[in-house]
This record gives sequence, C-alpha cells and structure tokens, in this order.
Amino acid sequence: MTRQQPAVFRDFVLTAFPRFFGLNKYRVHVPWAVYVADVLGTTPALDAAIFCITSVFMGRSNHDVALQKSSREMYSKALISLGGMIKHDKIMRSRESVSTSILLSLFEAYSQTREDSWAQHAAGAALLMSMRGAKSHLTGFDRCLYLSFRSFLTAAAFIEGKPCFFEKQEWQSLINEIRKQDMADPRANATISAIIDVTDRLFMEVVKIPGLMYRVNRHLYASPPASPSESEQLISRLYQCKEKIHGLACELRLVASVQGHRNTRGKLSLIGPIPSTLPQTFSNGVLRGTKNCFKILDLLLHNLMVSRHDNYYSPYAISDTPAGSGSLSPSSSPLSALEPMPTGSFFDVPRIIPFHIVSRFRDFNDGVSFPLSEGIQMSPVDKWLDQVASSMGMEAFEVVVDDGIDDRCSSLDVDPQFEHASPLPMREKSVF
Repeated sequence: MTRQQPAVFRDFVLTAFPRFFGLNKYRVHVPWAVYVADVLGTTPALDAAIFCITSVFMGRSNHDVALQKSSREMYSKALISLGGMIKHDKIMRSRESVSTSILLSLFEAYSQTREDSWAQHAAGAALLMSMRGAKSHLTGFDRCLYLSFRSFLTAAAFIEGKPCFFEKQEWQSLINEIRKQDMADPRANATISAIIDVTDRLFMEVVKIPGLMYRVNRHLYASPPASPSESEQLISRLYQCKEKIHGLACELRLVASVQGHRNTRGKLSLIGPIPSTLPQTFSNGVLRGTKNCFKILDLLLHNLMVSRHDNYYSPYAISDTPAGSGSLSPSSSPLSALEPMPTGSFFDVPRIIPFHIVSRFRDFNDGVSFPLSEGIQMSPVDKWLDQVASSMGMEAFEVVVDDGIDDRCSSLDVDPQFEHASPLPMREKSVF
C-alpha cells in the first residue's frame, strides 16, 4: 500500500481539482504529487495525513467501509503527530507542518465530519503560513502550498469572521509578483494568461473583505460609538473594494465570453482529463463567487450608513459636538439622503441588518461533466472541493440574512447563466 500512495494521491488531486489543476498546472513549480512521492516516509505526521486522504478517497470511490474506517484512524495519528511537531518553533514553520495541516483540512472537508471542522484546520494552516512569511512561498513546493490552498484559507477567514492574512502588504506583493510571473510563462496561452491576470487581481481585493467585515463589526458595536471619521473611512474603503471587484468581474466576463465563442457549438474536447472549456467554466465559478462579495459589501455599507445616521442623534454625538461646529440637524441628514444603495427591498429598512456566514457543501451542476479515468464521475464533495479552489473560496459558503428579510440584496447580481447550485447540509457560524 505504501508504494501505491503517490499514485493514489495523484488520482485524488486530479479527481477533486480538475478545474484548479487545469488552470494552475503551469503555475506551480513542484506539484503535490511530486512532493508526496519525494517525502513519503520521512515525516510521520505527513505520512499519516497522506494515508488518511488516500484511504478516504479510495474508500469513497470503491464503497469500502474498512478503508474509510482506516482513514479516520490515520487522521487521529496525524493529529497527534502534528501536535508534537508544532511544539518546536523551527519544525512548526516547516513546509511539512503546513502541508500536514492542509491535508487534514481537506480530509475534514472530504469526510464532512463536524461543523466547520475543515475551516478550523484551515485557520491553523493560515497561522503557520503567516508565521513563515510571504517570501517563503515564492518558489518550489512552498509556492504550490500558497496557490493550491489560498482559496480555502480565504473562505476560512470569512467563516471565522477574522481578517485574512493575505490582506497584508507582504502577501499582496507576493500575489502580484506571482501573477506577473505566471502571466509571462510561455506555456500559458493568451486566454489562460488573461484569466490569471484578472483572477489574481480580483483575489487581491476579495481577501480584504473578511478584514472589512471584522472592522465594521467592531465599529458598529463600539462603546462609546466610534468617531464619524472612522465611519467615513470604512465606507470609502467598502466602496473602493466594491468598485474594483465590479470592474474586474466585468473584465473576467469578457475573457470568458471570448473563450466561449471559440468553442465549437459548446462541445467538449478533452486534453487528458481537462476539458477545453476549462477557462470558461473556471471563470463562471469565480463570477458566481463574486455575488457573495457584492452581497457582503452592500450589507456592510447599509449597516454603516444606518449606524452613522443613528449616531448623529445619540447622547455621545450630542455631547461631543460643540455648538456651531457644523453638526447636522435631523432635517439636514435624513436616512434617505445618505449615499444611494442598491434597490434590493430590505435596503429600504432604516435599521442594521444582521447576517452571518454559512459554510455549505453544495452539489454544483454547471452543465459541464468532467470524465475521469475508468468512467468514474465526480462526487458532490469532489465538485465542492474543486469549486471552492477555483472560486477564490467564495463558493465555500453563503451569506444568510438573519431575520428573513427579502434576499434580493445586490444590484450587481451574477448573470442567470452562472446560477447553478442545490443545497446540501448546512454548517454555520454567526458573525454579526
């Protein structure tokens, strides 16, 4: 079984991440399958993590209960071994520790064990990666660690309600540097190069949203209320982020539409396991994910504006504002006079709208089937993993308004052609 691990692990990667593999096969310097073959047998924690992934994959594929049970036993061993590794500072910062935590997160997602358990492991991987620093992930397999798991790390930040470390300047610089390098790779054709360009710039904006959520939350419930200038700064940042994402989404739609016209009557031609329609289906997943971006940003803007209006008449605002200093009267600053918001029905409600992020496994049906070896079809969890990896993490969750108000919350909804998802069991965590 040990000798078979690299081959089985490669099958797992190709089965679970066909879109991601297709777009990023030239971006990684050392792919997962090569790394696993090189290091297998050198680190007990990583060995156990590899075994638990391959066992659950084979167990699910072949309906083998014994293998699935074995995968859980290996998972427990991997957890214990990883716990010993992170007690030592140098070992904790090693690529073996990061790769082990990533595989354990993927195991949790693949097994659907507990509520948000995959996100908890992803948060651990995020901590380890951030401690290593951005420059450590520029080359070799470390570059693969960043590229292959960045979407899950971003999704975990949304679900946890905490800032994503990718928003920090050193990581923004890394994202941009790798984007430029991969765009110029002669192995990437014009379409792939354009998608890399747009999606990486889009990713640089998306990773700022968890931090904005966190800061708006603190601002809304600050006691005493935060200063009006802080509110204005947050509103400005939200508008800037929304404008950039909207512009980049339009760019991506254009790239996808051009590629779509190149396809022959929508028929699929295969190059290995990857359909030639990969760029379009990859782009569609990203565009579906941007709907969550717009929904979150619109809700944050609405809540900030309501809070700002209310604070103009709070005891704090009255006592802290000297007479004659330009303070606004009720007649000069009604809620209706605030910056225009989308026309969704619940934005007419002059109160803060609570919402939370739901981690949701979904069975995607986007009209594209990925034929796998020996006639195997992707399972719902395989599709979910691939879609999360290929959507900047934005399809790992849904945004749920807490009080049942009409769900039409964004004037920038994704086109109907991108709407294909049916719900599977929900895992949720309150943010506001």
